[in-house]
Amino acid sequence: MHRFDLVDSKTALAYPGHVIIVAGDKAGITGELAVRGQSHPGQVEPLETAIHQALLVKQRDALR
Repeated sequence: MHRFDLVDSKTALAYPGHVIIVAGDKAGITGELAVRGQSHPGQVEPLETAIHQALLVKQRDALR
C-alpha cells in the first residue's frame, strides 16, 4: 500500500521527487507541479494537465 503525505506549496519543494499541488473552486480543480530541484512550482493549470506533466517528468527521469 502506498503512503501519501500531505504537503503544501511551502513544503512541496523539499519533497523528494515531484508533487502535484491541488487546489480548486467552483470553476474547477487545478494542479501545480512542483519538481525536486526546481526553485519554484510550475504554473497553475487544469488538474489533468498537471497529472500529464507529472507523468512526463517521471518518464524522463526513468530514461536517465
